[in-house]
Amino acid sequence: GRMIGLKPRQGNGNGNGNATPQRVHLVGAGGVHMSAIGQILRARGHQVTGSDLAASGYTARLVALGAEVFIGPHDGAHIGEAQLIVATAAAKPDNPELAPEKGRCVAHFNAVLLCQRVVHDHLAGRRVVSACLKQPRPA
Repeated sequence: GRMIGLKPRQGNGNGNGNATPQRVHLVGAGGVHMSAIGQILRARGHQVTGSDLAASGYTARLVALGAEVFIGPHDGAHIGEAQLIVATAAAKPDNPELAPEKGRCVAHFNAVLLCQRVVHDHLAGRRVVSACLKQPRPA
């Protein structure tokens, strides 16, 4: 299947300004939330890499969409040329993918912050109407 309603990212996506960088690495890509972020980023034209300790249907979907996903022990080499590293809340602080090689500065986001940014970017300049209907309680 294909994601509907997402347009390719406008702008250069090189990490300058507020644009989401073009090359993004997801630590914990096999989880439902991280894989969803990866799918959105791929649909918007970003290069996505990721890692997870175990393969899953979520990692398979990311690979099918063109992401490169590393399965097994985490390794700092997995981040490659990523401009942004996004980590699941389950990632441990000593994860080598969260500490890029010395002398290299890479932006880090947690998944919640990146979701906020992606939604903000997607809705920028659009009018949004939202409604919530509450069903009456049965008598």
